[in-house]
Amino acid sequence: MMTDCAMTAGILGTVMPLALLLLLTLGIAALGKYLFTSTKSTPTTGASS
Repeated sequence: MMTDCAMTAGILGTVMPLALLLLLTLGIAALGKYLFTSTKSTPTTGASS
């Protein structure tokens, strides 16, 4: 039943789950990067005196 639905949807039925998985993965990666990099108490800048 699920394969019949995917077959009738055509290329859109193949692209949409992949796009959703990609967006979910990128969102989780961005959230993880934000959480792990925001733990620094002192911001580092290029100019240090």
